[in-house]
Amino acid sequence: MRTIMKQIQAARVESPEARSGVAAAGGEQPHRGAFGSRSVAPAEDPPVTKTKSAVPSPLPLAVSDTPIVPAVLPILDQLTAVASVVRDETLRLVWCNRAYAELSRRTVEELIGTRLEDFIPKAAADERARVALEVMQTGRVKSYYQFGADQRLLCSVFPLDESAFGHKGVLVVVQPAPPTGALDAAHADIPVIGTPCLDEFAALTPAELRVLYHLAAGKATAEIGDHLHRAAKTVEKQIESIHRKLGTKSRAELVRLASESGLQGFDEQAWEQIIEGARRIKRAGDSSVAS
Repeated sequence: MRTIMKQIQAARVESPEARSGVAAAGGEQPHRGAFGSRSVAPAEDPPVTKTKSAVPSPLPLAVSDTPIVPAVLPILDQLTAVASVVRDETLRLVWCNRAYAELSRRTVEELIGTRLEDFIPKAAADERARVALEVMQTGRVKSYYQFGADQRLLCSVFPLDESAFGHKGVLVVVQPAPPTGALDAAHADIPVIGTPCLDEFAALTPAELRVLYHLAAGKATAEIGDHLHRAAKTVEKQIESIHRKLGTKSRAELVRLASESGLQGFDEQAWEQIIEGARRIKRAGDSSVAS
């Protein structure tokens, strides 16, 4: 991954003839890559299959605030485990790589011109839009964690070179978040966006999402009950309800699913923030929008 980022850095200093815009990459058709394709909506929370491959090493964050140039895009188009999208100053999609198109189950042509709110709840779209607009205004790279398509994701937002693209905008790079133990100093203190974009987890109640979080940490039923101040029987009933909603057949399968979703990568306070974000989305009547 670091070799790839060196290529990207090198591509930022390009010849004038390389500044040919994004049209050449726009006609690519989706293909099957490392993310999988369980859900159907793209935006900045791409769907990820529940049978996840090994999490790749994260792209180094904020390698430079030097604006992104078009020559970077062909490099990103070759990455199957990193979904990338370019949005203009109005946050309309003007380019995405093949991994992003695959995740959307749409062609690149169908995605061109779409906005965040076309695919994810408005509250989630608004929160992500604020980050993108801040990057455009400050010219500084920003990264954050989010919970999208029932997986913990790492998202980095880079400013575009306005003169090279012919407009302001951002490049958004989304990848599965690495396990907490694999993080280096560059990944410390990255904020968490509180509005999730849930897929199958949208069927779970706030109480069930809390139980699922502790299952991901490998806690026993009695231990979860003690921590949440609930009777063990209550926790057992909630676990049975989670099984029905997610289609899991055993405790081991459910724990594996929760763990692979990366829940344990969030601290308990951040997970509560995400639960509250899901509650706000549901109250607004947006919960039917998958991501």
